[in-house]
Amino acid sequence: MTAVHRGGAGWAADVAGTGRLHAPAVVLATPARTALGLLGPAGAGWDLPAGSAITHLTLLLAAPALDAAPRGSGVLVAPGPVRAKALTHLSAKWPWLRAALGPGRHVVRLSYGRPGEDVGDVDGARAVADAATLLGVPLAEEQVLAHRVVRRTDVLAAPTPAHRARVAELLAALPPGLAVTGAWVAGTGLAAVTEHARAVAAEVAGAPAGGWLGDRSAGADATAAARK
Repeated sequence: MTAVHRGGAGWAADVAGTGRLHAPAVVLATPARTALGLLGPAGAGWDLPAGSAITHLTLLLAAPALDAAPRGSGVLVAPGPVRAKALTHLSAKWPWLRAALGPGRHVVRLSYGRPGEDVGDVDGARAVADAATLLGVPLAEEQVLAHRVVRRTDVLAAPTPAHRARVAELLAALPPGLAVTGAWVAGTGLAAVTEHARAVAAEVAGAPAGGWLGDRSAGADATAAARK
């Protein structure tokens, strides 16, 4: 999608390689900067601070010592000597994955990126060291059968009252039939994002004929509450 603008009784979305699509309402589920760019005039002048970056590093390990799932499905990590902020033992969390891998093989995912932190230097060696510390099991780089690094920028919005107030103002100013969702609106965390996305979808689905949405101020209040 390259642009969103008024079109007929509702909205038109320009999609690269597809052309122009028309709909009574549009929901933008993208990072903040992308959404503001797509909003065109409706998003102009909204100077939301850039969000923090995150890096996810997933390891496929040959590690029989992890068969006992020493940390269950994973851990959240307080700031300290370990740079990872979370570890998920995916093959302990999901029985189907554990069965597919067989004994002695495991998948763990480490998350990096606290507010304001530069995580561009995070690599496999760091992830293996952090995983060993968090799991309490010696691990060596030679045990890594495969790995994948996913880096995302501008995804963790600042958890501040100023950001919440700015987002609430933006939601209240959106034209009818146009909605946004995502972590920068709903707050960080799967529960907050899912709840907000469902609320927006219900609002769009319940829009009256012609595609106009209801009072945006109610959505703004709900967003502010979700961020607290």
